[in-house]
Amino acid sequence: MRERLVERLVSEQSPVATVVAPAGYGKTTLIRQWMDRDLRPFAWVRLHPDADDPTVLLSYIAVALDRVEPLDTGVFQALRAPHSLWSTALPRLSAAFTTGTTPLVLVLDDLHRLTGREALDAVALLCEHVPPGSSLVLGSRTEPPVGIARLRSQGTLGEIGPGELRLDSSEAAELLRGVGAELAPTAVEDLMQRTEGWAAGLYLAALALRSGAPAATAGVPGGQDRFISDYFREEVLGRLNPDDLDFLTATSALVRMSGPLCDAVLGRTGSAAALERLERSNLFVVPLDRQREWYRYHHLFRDLLRSELRRAGLERYLTLSRRAAIWTAENGDLEMAIRYADAAEDLDLLADLIQAATLPAYHSGRIATIHGWLSRFDDDALLERHVPLAVIGGMVHLLTGTPEASVRWTSAADRGAEGYTGSLFDGSQSVTAWTAVLRAMAGADGPARMRADAERALEGLGPDSPWRATALTMLATAHRLLGGRAAADASWRDCIDLALSKQLYDTAVHALGQRALVAVEDDQAPAAAAHLALAGSLPGAPLGSYLTHAITLAASARLAIATGEPDRARAEFMRCQVLRPILTWAVAWNAVQVRLELARVALALTDIDGCRTLMGEIAGIIERRPDVGVLLDDVSHLTNQLTEFGTSEGRWASSLTAAELRLLPLLATHLSFQEIAERLFVSRNTVKTQVMSVYRKLGVSSRSDAIAAAADLGLLDASVLVAPRRRFTPEG
Repeated sequence: MRERLVERLVSEQSPVATVVAPAGYGKTTLIRQWMDRDLRPFAWVRLHPDADDPTVLLSYIAVALDRVEPLDTGVFQALRAPHSLWSTALPRLSAAFTTGTTPLVLVLDDLHRLTGREALDAVALLCEHVPPGSSLVLGSRTEPPVGIARLRSQGTLGEIGPGELRLDSSEAAELLRGVGAELAPTAVEDLMQRTEGWAAGLYLAALALRSGAPAATAGVPGGQDRFISDYFREEVLGRLNPDDLDFLTATSALVRMSGPLCDAVLGRTGSAAALERLERSNLFVVPLDRQREWYRYHHLFRDLLRSELRRAGLERYLTLSRRAAIWTAENGDLEMAIRYADAAEDLDLLADLIQAATLPAYHSGRIATIHGWLSRFDDDALLERHVPLAVIGGMVHLLTGTPEASVRWTSAADRGAEGYTGSLFDGSQSVTAWTAVLRAMAGADGPARMRADAERALEGLGPDSPWRATALTMLATAHRLLGGRAAADASWRDCIDLALSKQLYDTAVHALGQRALVAVEDDQAPAAAAHLALAGSLPGAPLGSYLTHAITLAASARLAIATGEPDRARAEFMRCQVLRPILTWAVAWNAVQVRLELARVALALTDIDGCRTLMGEIAGIIERRPDVGVLLDDVSHLTNQLTEFGTSEGRWASSLTAAELRLLPLLATHLSFQEIAERLFVSRNTVKTQVMSVYRKLGVSSRSDAIAAAADLGLLDASVLVAPRRRFTPEG
C-alpha cells in the first residue's frame, strides 16, 4: 500500500495528474489504490497500439465515461464519422466530459503506447477541458507530449515521478512478505540500496530468494541498469523448471493468452492449467477476466521474456507469431491476427488478413487504422505482388481524399493483375473484376470507359461480393454522365436493393441521393423527399460521414430550394462543407457533380461569392480530369449565368475554399498556428494567410470569434462552445 502517495492524490485532486516512470515502478498499482480510496467514480482506459487511431481512442474514452454517466447518443454517432473528428466527434466528447453532473476521475493508462499525432492532440485537448471537481490522470513511462509545460505553468498539473514511486524500507518489506520472502530489516535495507527502491527489481529479487538464491546475491541493479536482463535470466528464469521456462518464453510472443490459443501456438495441450498455476505462483501473469480464460504478462516481464525468445533464435519467434495469426483469424479476431502476421513478417498472410478486415474497419470509421495497415505495403513492387490489397488501398485512397496515392496504387494493381492467380475473399474468380471496379470508381478516362469497366466488373464479381453494389453505382453514374437518365435511375434502383440487402449503407445513401437529385430535376419533390428520408433513416454512420454521402447532402439542399425553404437550404449547404476537402480530382466526376449542385444552391440564394468559389474549384478539377461527360455542359451553362451577376448578396462563409475548410476545425483546438501547419504539412505563413482569409469571410477579427461564427453556421459542432477554452494570442 502506497499510503503517502494515495493520500496526496486524494487531497490534491489536480485537474490533470501525471504518473510517469519507467516500467515496474508501480504506476498502475498506485492509481488502482487511489481508485479504492477516492469517493469519485473512475473511468479507466488502458491504452493499446490500436488507440493510435483517434476514432478508436475516443471510442474507448466515450465507453468509459458512459459507464459512469450515460452520454448523449450523438457522441457515439459522431465517432462513426471519420472525416469529422475535429469538427464534431471530439467537440461532442469534450463537451460531454465538461458538462457531466458527476465529478469523476478519467484514467488514461499506458499513454506511452500512443505515438500518433492526432491521438495525442485529442488527449491534449481533453486536458484543457477537465471540469471542476474531476481529474484526468495520465499514466506513462515517459512524459506525454500533450502540452505538459502549458499545464504546469497554469498550475493545473499534479506530477508523480520515479522519485516519489520508489519504495521506502517499510513498503519494500511489505512487498517482500507478500511474495513469501521474509528478510531481516538489515537485509531489506541492503536490498533497498541495491534496487534503489524499484518495485519490479524488489519483486524479481523476492522471486529469486523464494527459489533459493542466497540473500547476498539477490539485489537487482536499478531499473535503468543494463544488467537487469542478465540478472533476470540467471536468478529468475534460471531457477524455473524447463517446462515452465519454455512455456513462459514461447507465450511471450502473444499480446494476451488463453488456453486454446497457447495450445495452438505451442502444439501442446494443458495450457489453461499452466496459466492458472503460473498466475497463482505470482510470475507476473495477470488475469483479464473473472473466469480466468484470458491472461497477459506484466509489460516489463513480457519485455524480458521476449528478449529471451529472440535470443534463442528469430525463426521460432516468427513461427509462433504466424501460428497465433492463423488461430486468431480463425476465431474471428482479424485485427489481432494482423498484428501477429506483421510480427511474423509473413506478408502473404498479412495481405490476406488486411483484405478481409478493411471493409469492416472502414464502415466503423477507423480510417487511420486502415492507413496504418496499408503503409506496410506502400511500395510498388509489393503492390504488384499483392494485387487485391493494391485494389483495396486504391479504393481507400480514393474515398479519403489522397489522390496521388490512389493513382499510384491503382497503377500498381493494373500492372500486377494480369499474372495474379491468388484467391479473393469475396469469391470472385479473377482480380481483373476488382481492378475494373477501382477504375470505374475513379472514372479517370471518362464515362464511356467507366461504363465498360462497370459492366466488366459485374460479369466477373462473385454473387456475394460487396463490390457488386459499387459496380452498379458506377454503371448508373456512367449512364448519367453519358446522358442516359432513365438507364441510370434503373441501375440506382438495383444498387439500392442490393446494398440494403448486404448492409452496405454508405453505398445505399449515395444511390438514394442520386435518385433524389433526379427527382428534384424532374420537379418530383415528394419522390425526392422520400429518397432522402430513407437515406437519413438507415443504420450506420450519420449523413455527412463519408465522401459517398456528399451528393445526398447536396440533393437535400437542392430540394430545400425547390420547396422554398432557403434557411434549410443554407443549413444543408453548410453540412456538406465538411466533406469538400476530400472531394478531390481522384474521383473527379463526384467532386465536380457535388460542387455543381452546391453552386446552384448558392446561386439560388444569391450567394455569388460562394458560387464563384465552387466554380473555381470545379475548373481546377476539370483541368486535371477533363472528361466528366454531360457535367461539362452544366458547368458551362452555370458559368454563363454567373457573368450576369455582380457582387454577392449572400453569406461570405460559403466562399471558404476547401483548404480553408480543412483548416477550420483545427482552429477550435489548442494548437498554435505553427502546430496546425505541421499537422497540415504546410508552412506557418500559409496557415496564417488562410486564417486571415477565414476571419474576413466569417466577418470576425479573432480566433475565438471565428470558432463561434463557424459553430453558428454549422461548419463546426455547437459543442465547441460548451467547454472552457484557453485564450488565443493574435499569433495563434
